[in-house]
Amino acid sequence: MNFSACVTSSVGDGSVSQLMGQRPILQPTAGLPSDLSSRYVFTTDKGTKYVYLDKTNGLLRWGSVSEDEYNSMPLKISNFADKSVNVILSDSGEFLCVYSKDCVTVIEVPWRYRNPEEMSYVFQTSFKEIRKDSFIKKVLFHPRAIKKTCMVILFEDDTIYLFDVEDNNKIALNVPSGNIGIEDRITSIADIEFSQDGLTLYVLSAEDCGDVYAIYPCLPPILAMSQKELKSLMNRSVLLYDSLTETTPSAVKKGVIKQVEFISQLQNISHGKEEISNVLEIDTIYRLAKPQGPFTIAPFPEKLYSATATEICPLNIGGGNEILCIAYDNGTALFLFKDLELSMAWDVGGIYYNNSLVLMEEFDLQTESAVSILKSFKMDGLILFKVSDSVQHIDVSKSFIQDGDLLVQQSSMIRCVDTKAWSSVVSDCIDRHDINALITVSFKSKGHTWAIAGSDITSCGAWNHGGTEGVTWITNKSVTCKELKKQVSWKPEQSTSSEKKKQAFPKPEFSVPISELNALNINYQDTCRIGFHDIISPLDRQKPLLNPSNEKQLQVMTSLSNYLLATVGKGQGLGMTLYNRLLEQQLELTKQLQCSNKILMKQPAIAKKLEEQKSVWNEKLAKQNKLKERFSSLQQKLAAIDKTKKSTDLVITDEESVWFKEVKKEALTFNDLVYKQESVQDDLRFLKRELSTFVSDSQRLPGTANTEWHSLQEMLKHDSLLLRADKKDKKDASSQVSRRASSKLFT
Repeated sequence: MNFSACVTSSVGDGSVSQLMGQRPILQPTAGLPSDLSSRYVFTTDKGTKYVYLDKTNGLLRWGSVSEDEYNSMPLKISNFADKSVNVILSDSGEFLCVYSKDCVTVIEVPWRYRNPEEMSYVFQTSFKEIRKDSFIKKVLFHPRAIKKTCMVILFEDDTIYLFDVEDNNKIALNVPSGNIGIEDRITSIADIEFSQDGLTLYVLSAEDCGDVYAIYPCLPPILAMSQKELKSLMNRSVLLYDSLTETTPSAVKKGVIKQVEFISQLQNISHGKEEISNVLEIDTIYRLAKPQGPFTIAPFPEKLYSATATEICPLNIGGGNEILCIAYDNGTALFLFKDLELSMAWDVGGIYYNNSLVLMEEFDLQTESAVSILKSFKMDGLILFKVSDSVQHIDVSKSFIQDGDLLVQQSSMIRCVDTKAWSSVVSDCIDRHDINALITVSFKSKGHTWAIAGSDITSCGAWNHGGTEGVTWITNKSVTCKELKKQVSWKPEQSTSSEKKKQAFPKPEFSVPISELNALNINYQDTCRIGFHDIISPLDRQKPLLNPSNEKQLQVMTSLSNYLLATVGKGQGLGMTLYNRLLEQQLELTKQLQCSNKILMKQPAIAKKLEEQKSVWNEKLAKQNKLKERFSSLQQKLAAIDKTKKSTDLVITDEESVWFKEVKKEALTFNDLVYKQESVQDDLRFLKRELSTFVSDSQRLPGTANTEWHSLQEMLKHDSLLLRADKKDKKDASSQVSRRASSKLFT
């Protein structure tokens, strides 16, 4: 079989969603049966690539979201005819898995190949009857596996297989122990999903209103991990080891020690840069992980005690952080956050340690029908729910009645739940290790409802076309593309300006800092928690209290009285400190209210001044526009002159010559002023140095300097007298010379 490239004409003008819905890769092939319910569409590479599968015609397509051109390849798979077939795409977008109850087929999407001959069967691998005693319920690609080396298969008897495709090797997890008594395996499994880091397999049980378990670590035979990820995992493991106490179960301690040793071994065999994934071979002993749990959910909604959990889905909220979403059959979805670090478990199952989930939000999907999560849609903070079999009755007068049946329109509803309003804040708080931003956050998601023509939504995918994001889904009646409007989400950069404004105000000063208050409170709480430590022996306790010979009871009662008085005194001191702090805070609040009142009183004057400034601003803008017009006309004239050949022969007029001279004169004057400024600055710097030298010399030798100064004054006085006498003698001599010359002239 050969590959074939299909190219059609471009789509006309329209919105982005219409353009995406009319892409040739999503349209049925002309001349072939068009059964929309047997078509599947997926997106990969951050929504920039399409993968399309036509089950009826055995056709695989792949191409770019932003282009009309795509590639295709024919397929021949035995389980395509099975109505219970399911299709999934790996996270890398390189492999498709088509599975039914008893058969699994892996298809490689040949992104890097161009028109090879007779190679379509090379990209297909089928496995039949993996187990004969139980049917397949769900299949997942292992997100950490190299290429297609490992898949996770859930069977209807609650057994989980790690299936290695390359060597057809199987590792069974959650198998019956065979021991008489309580089993430590998970039963009534409704769903399984991998965490965002690909190391934890979450298992949802339908028992007890939806118990959540974890298999950690869940590893492939060949692991892909970078040095940076290994370092982060080691840091978390060391912190987990440091948190162990004497009351920690020994099985947990052994597991944590084994976890640190295992990650240390991985670090020793890894090499390369921090961001590049390393290929690490995992021993089978480290792949035989035990399930742990169930997780506690606090607080758990009371109305869900009569509901059944159906699906679980980890939702990426950015920064490598995640929340868990659990869907129930009564139209309710819970968003949960794992607040404690899990420990790896290999040897003992049923461990309950750090298995805790915190309820972030209870979202009502406003339907009594069963809902399912469209897990092929992957976008940070967004999750899609499908409400199946939503029947809308049509007016009888407008309907078509045949054989006594009323025609109804059967459709599905899509509920898009946007958690970014609070999940992005949670993610940023985790990254910054600061939960202060959560104080003002309202944990309420936004929901949007879309009515979709058709009752059977086979698949969907999130696309990204030139920065515009949307979702494409296929039903048994239509191919629909919907553009997602971007919501304004919380960003830490928005708080920088407010922080700068806050720093402009004087920081309130209190007599006792808050850190000291917290320390006093903790100390008092510890004192009350410890209690009175003296104990009366049983023999003395049986004696009457009024016995005059029993001094031990009186001594203990005296100690107890002193302890109570000391505790009460410490509590009163803490209360008085808190009371004084409250008074100081009230005073500070009064000051701030007064300041706020002054600001409000100045608001009318500011508004009036603003109007005046607006008028001045408008005048300046009008003048600026006139100048722009003059400059533009001047540029046009200069451009016209440059285009003419006579521009080089034009004679400069007298006015232009005078203007050029004036410009040159102004430029020279400006340059002279710049030079003079530099010279004056040099002189000032020199004077400053000399003055500092004089000051230092005068401080170092004060007596000598005064003596020299007086001697200099005496010398100058003597010299001035000599100069005056000399000047007088010269004046007399010149007058005598002039008199003699005049007398000779007249004689």
